[in-house]
Amino acid sequence: MAGFVESQVIGRRRVYFLPSRADANALALLGGRTCEIVARAIFTLPGSNVREISARTGLSRRVVYYHTLRLREAGLVLAREEPIRLDPAVLLIRLLQVS
Repeated sequence: MAGFVESQVIGRRRVYFLPSRADANALALLGGRTCEIVARAIFTLPGSNVREISARTGLSRRVVYYHTLRLREAGLVLAREEPIRLDPAVLLIRLLQVS
């Protein structure tokens, strides 16, 4: 994901710029292989819980829980209900669709 640049059409010109700081932090977080695996599992199966993500990815529940916390703190994943169900946030959807 290195070299990630955003663009926007303004008038008749296309302007290129670096992503916002939040986007840069999210990209850095997703740069880790395990974190990206967890993020993609949530992206492809919204509403999953830690147990389901663990079974789907083959990662331990402890590892999945750790990375879902990091993704939630970064605003990339939304948690709902009890037991907790995880959904991708708009930023995660946008970042994973680019790569």
